[in-house]
Amino acid sequence: MNILLVCEDYKFVLVEECPPEPAANASKTAKEPYDRWIKVNNKAKCFMLASMSNVLRKKHEEMETAYEIIESLEAMFGAPSKKARLDAVRAFMNDKMKKSSSVKF
Repeated sequence: MNILLVCEDYKFVLVEECPPEPAANASKTAKEPYDRWIKVNNKAKCFMLASMSNVLRKKHEEMETAYEIIESLEAMFGAPSKKARLDAVRAFMNDKMKKSSSVKF
């Protein structure tokens, strides 16, 4: 998902807060940042929801922002920690073959 959001230049909705809603009589240039954030947030939400299972989609489709969806998913599944990754690599590197097994190329 990160790749798609970065590629489309949409990742900023995950790290930047929504700009304040401009007044109804504000100029077009004053409205542009808010309008862009809303548009990109909606697209990011669509990308995220489309890539989920039906159960997860139902749980997250009412959330307002893509950031809320990411936070919820991280709370549910956790983010992989550096320690877990290091432990997995270490276990792989320290694994040994059994004496009676052969190596085939």
